[in-house]
Parts: sequence; structure tokens; C-alpha cells
Amino acid sequence: MLLFPLLALFLPLVLAQGLGVSTSYWPVLSPSPTVPWVRGQKNLLSWRVAGGTGVQAFEIELHHWSRKVMQGALKIAYRYPMDALPGRYGNLGGGIEVELPSDIPTGEGFIVSFTSYYHGKVYAISEPFAILDQLPSNYTTPTGLASATYTATITSMPNPTQQWPLMLKGPEDKPSS
Repeated sequence: MLLFPLLALFLPLVLAQGLGVSTSYWPVLSPSPTVPWVRGQKNLLSWRVAGGTGVQAFEIELHHWSRKVMQGALKIAYRYPMDALPGRYGNLGGGIEVELPSDIPTGEGFIVSFTSYYHGKVYAISEPFAILDQLPSNYTTPTGLASATYTATITSMPNPTQQWPLMLKGPEDKPSS
């Protein structure tokens, strides 16, 4: 009988490793289910990462679970370097502003992914969040998030020739030879 609770505990970790998803501590603080983004505006993308991941740089994209809402991924940042947060010893992370186009669809079910194009790994994904036309009147801006160091301005919906709006000089995430 003890076997089933143990399987339930470890099965998500095993599946995540099989899919190339990092099980390291890498929470996306904004956006989240309670922190939506607004189309046609600059929106904060903020995250923290535990040290020792071995990741030197990564790519960031915006996705939606339904191809009926958005086909493909919106590229946000390429080769974002893994940096230490100011004033916090041992804490890595960052924050960027993401300016969304005014024609992006609204609704629930969007996620942000942190990936490696070189390895094809997904290091972390955000919880699903909403993109809205405007913030609710009772919305309270969260505090304690990393401030934005860069701005990525997305000018079009996903397409095969879409360029990265923010191209940084982080080290390539490939093994040294």
C-alpha cells in the first residue's frame, strides 16, 4: 500500500526529467494566475533561480496551449545570461519588460517558457496566466519582484521568419570541447 503514495510523489519528477524539464527551483514570479499581462503595454516578466543549475544562458518564449488562439510561439529573448540578482547573495534571476502587440489574443492559458535552443530542453515554465485588454479596477501591483533590465518589444504574431526582439550576449548553452 505504501508503494502507490511513493509513486504519486516521484512520478512527476521522473516524467519531467524524461521530457527534459528542469526540476530545479526556477519559479516565474510574474506573470502568474494572479498577475496578468495587458496587450499593447509593457509587462514585467520576473523570475528567480536556485544556484547550481549549470545553465549559463537561455531563451524565453510566450506560448498558448491552444493553436486556435495562437499558432506557434512568440520569441521574447535569445541567450539571456544567468545573472545574480543585485544585493542577494546566491540568488539568480532577472526581470525584463515584454511589450505585447495590440493584436495579440486575450484570454487565459498563456505560459512563458525558459528553454535551450541548443539542447532542446525546457528549464522552466510559468503557471498559466491571462492576457487582458486592461487590468481590473481592483488590481494591486505585486511588490518584491526583480526590476526590468531590458525591454523586448514584440511587433508581430508568431511567424516562421520572426526575429528575436531581444538578442543578448549570454554564453551559448553548449558543452565545451
